[in-house]
This record gives sequence, structure tokens and C-alpha cells, in this order.
Amino acid sequence: MQQLNYAIKRLLQMIPVLLCVTILVFVMMRLIPGNPAQIMLGEKATPEMVAAKEVEMGLDKPYIVQYGIFLRDLVTGNLGESIQYSIPVSDLLGSRMIVTVSLALMTALFVVLISFPL
Repeated sequence: MQQLNYAIKRLLQMIPVLLCVTILVFVMMRLIPGNPAQIMLGEKATPEMVAAKEVEMGLDKPYIVQYGIFLRDLVTGNLGESIQYSIPVSDLLGSRMIVTVSLALMTALFVVLISFPL
């Protein structure tokens, strides 16, 4: 019973930490110089096209509303679209996850094989 209480307490302590991390990430993304809509559309985009893309991306809304949308999308797994590759970020992560996991497993295997004899 004591271990269950400890686990529940630790899980509840994670909530403010995760909230602070999401706020930090959101603020850092907003501090990056440049207009994301302009970058996605390229240099030849007209101001009207940029304004329409900003509305589509929700950049015309207040920051608190943008943060709420950011949290909703984060919870639902919608990580947006890559500016560089123009495909969903979740697809990029998924394709690279196989290599990452295989490298991590191989590293763990070598660590165990080397550390036990030592």
C-alpha cells in the first residue's frame, strides 16, 4: 500500500513538470525568428497567401488560445507538419524510430556483454 501511495504521489508530481516543459517549448518555438507561414510558403508568397496560411495555422489567435491548441494537438499526437519536408512530423519520427530503437538495443547488448566480464 505504501508503494502505491508513493507511485501515485510521483505521478501527480509529474503534472506540473510536464506543464512547465510544454510552456517552455511553446515559448521557445514562438521566440524563433521568422514567420512560420512565410517560411512554409517560400519567398515568392504574397502577403495575402501568408495571411491565409497564418489563419490556417492558428497564428492569428491570442497566445493562450495557441497554447491550448498546442496542448490539444500534443495530447492527440498531432505534431504538425514538417516545414522542411512537408510531411507530418509523426511520420518522420516513426520512420526514424526503427533505427533509433535498433541502435539502443545493440548498445545495451554490447554494454551487457562488455560489462559482465569486466
